[in-house]
Amino acid sequence: MTIYSGIFNSVRDSNGNGDRKYNAWWFAKYFSMFIGNGVFPNPSTNLQVVSNENMKIVVKPGNGWIDGYFIYSDGDHVLQLDVADGVLKRIDRIVMRLDYLNRKIDLVVKKGIFASSPVAPTLQRDTDYVELALADVLINNGATQITQANITDQRFNKTLCGIVKGTIDEIDTTGLFAQYGKAFEEWFENLQTELQGDVAANLQLQIDRLVRKMDSIAIQYGIDTGTTNAKIVTIDNPPPTYFDGMAIAFKNKVENTGSVTINVNGLGVKTIKKGNGRTLSNGNLKANVPYTIRYNGVDFFLSGEGGVGTAKPEDVVKDKTFTNDEGEQVGTLKVYNSGEKIPTSKVTAGYRSQWANAPIDYAGAFRPAVDKDGNVYTTNAPDNRNGNMVVVAKFSPTGALIKKVSVSDPNRYAPSGVAVNGDYVVFTTGGTHTTSINVYNLNLDLITTIPLGTSYYNSGKAVAVTTKGDIYICVGKYSSGSSNTYELKKISKSGYFYWSKLFDRENLMDVILLSDGNIAVASDYLGYRVRKINGIDNVPDPNILWTYDTSADNSTTRMGNIAELTNGDVAVSYGRGSSDGKQDCWVQKIMPNGTARPGGYIALTGRLGVQYMGVANICSDGNNGIYFGFSGYFNWYKPNNTSVQVSFLIFGRWSGDGSPLPWCHIYSQDDYWAYNDAIWGMAYDPLSDSVFSTHSSSSANGNVRKWDWYVSLK
Repeated sequence: MTIYSGIFNSVRDSNGNGDRKYNAWWFAKYFSMFIGNGVFPNPSTNLQVVSNENMKIVVKPGNGWIDGYFIYSDGDHVLQLDVADGVLKRIDRIVMRLDYLNRKIDLVVKKGIFASSPVAPTLQRDTDYVELALADVLINNGATQITQANITDQRFNKTLCGIVKGTIDEIDTTGLFAQYGKAFEEWFENLQTELQGDVAANLQLQIDRLVRKMDSIAIQYGIDTGTTNAKIVTIDNPPPTYFDGMAIAFKNKVENTGSVTINVNGLGVKTIKKGNGRTLSNGNLKANVPYTIRYNGVDFFLSGEGGVGTAKPEDVVKDKTFTNDEGEQVGTLKVYNSGEKIPTSKVTAGYRSQWANAPIDYAGAFRPAVDKDGNVYTTNAPDNRNGNMVVVAKFSPTGALIKKVSVSDPNRYAPSGVAVNGDYVVFTTGGTHTTSINVYNLNLDLITTIPLGTSYYNSGKAVAVTTKGDIYICVGKYSSGSSNTYELKKISKSGYFYWSKLFDRENLMDVILLSDGNIAVASDYLGYRVRKINGIDNVPDPNILWTYDTSADNSTTRMGNIAELTNGDVAVSYGRGSSDGKQDCWVQKIMPNGTARPGGYIALTGRLGVQYMGVANICSDGNNGIYFGFSGYFNWYKPNNTSVQVSFLIFGRWSGDGSPLPWCHIYSQDDYWAYNDAIWGMAYDPLSDSVFSTHSSSSANGNVRKWDWYVSLK
């Protein structure tokens, strides 16, 4: 709690400096204690609002008073009102506004909100502004002229404005005025005493005292002697403490690089903020430039900081005015309203490669995964050019490499793709007959490594993880005397084995976690099969909820991967051989009940006309369709009748029905088929509605690419 008292005579020391300094705040506080807010009563037209021509009103000359500060207008003050709406009405409020930040009282229009039954805007009364209502003006729909009947005088409304009067109006004022009279007599007697003798000299002394008092009221100026972000300013007549409303001006020494503090005459360190309450940022205070700041009881705030900024005319709506570092400007940006047709000549739209990262390391990048913040993770196969190391990498949504971790893998066995869920990042590594599960957090700090033994190897390079860190993995079990078998395992992040389900000779290619908590697993022995399995109950032999089986179709040559779509369908990609030796690439949608979606299939070869293609990698597009990516090539005969193979990487989107492909993008690779020219995985990011692809180039370097849909004006 702070106690203020005054106003007292100042006692000078030997240097002529007084020990009592008072600024404008003291005098405003003093007068506000016995002079109430409002307009002065005489004449009756004091600050009266009257109609004028068209949509203009006039505030008549007069005087007003707000919290110890006064306004005086010596003539008619014309204010322009905004045009009326064609359907709705509004009420504008004409106010007398005390502006602490800019140290003035002004007459302004507060524009109302359009409504069938409009109300006047609320008055603002806080540490920045204090407003008194002079009148309310009804703007009828379609109005082009303001009449006096539209104006409601609010000057005599005690709640909104009121008439200037003494704060004590219900006591016997005889004694009060007697007290004033006695005080005046004592003051006058004291003045006579001080002016005795050398009248001129004593009068000059009184003038000097008055000048010193005015110096304390004025905004004092100092020179910054501090550092980049810690300003130190000394003024000639500082107050004993900071007080609400205190203002100073200072010449800044060095341009700031961040948030700024100030210490005035050792009264304490305070933060300087922008007028909107935000912390100062780099370059807000220029070197050798004067600034005015005002204290609100907690922090100092910049006053009159308008007229700066980096906006350009093309950034601001056409015909709207604004200010920047170059002064007042007029915007040129054309805004199209809802339903207004934008000329096609003005618009560019389509999918684009938002960014492509430089090589991860060698031998391609495997299936990616996206975390809740839009970061993408991927792994690569080890290669003798990087010391046979598996690398897991994390990239930001904008393509910056955040971190990558190398995992020793002397057997050079390719890892799985990455699975990300909740706070866990999981992938497998291993040799020919051994597999380990690697569990990391989102910062790529290793949590644990779970060995599966020397007889297991990862099958299909796929793994899934729950938000709790439970892991599903497809593995093959090596047998030296008979055919290998395949198993689906569920393991906790700490290495506890919940269950293992045997699939005999079916080559398990993919496993995904479904939105209902169950899992889907795919295999490609004698056709392909997709099964939905109970992943909720940790029972020794979980139930198979349904099986989609194409084992009777001997034309299936290879399984790709599976993906859950927004509507609960499971999409599966697979390859089929044809009579001419070419391989077709197909995608089939399976409904949540385990049956084929009617019309939910596509032969990508037939749509794209590519002669030969690998199996597509797919992921959801967030809208019941898929994104796909695959390698393709065709034979091309040169003029000398020699044949070469031209290879492609093809990316696209299928809506999931019979409509045309909304997107297909082809990257030409080389005039020969390169072993490592392949797409290894796709992952959808719902946060940015984008898709990531991982693939290798002819130089066998792993790449990550982000695609997004864009619409922009030319």
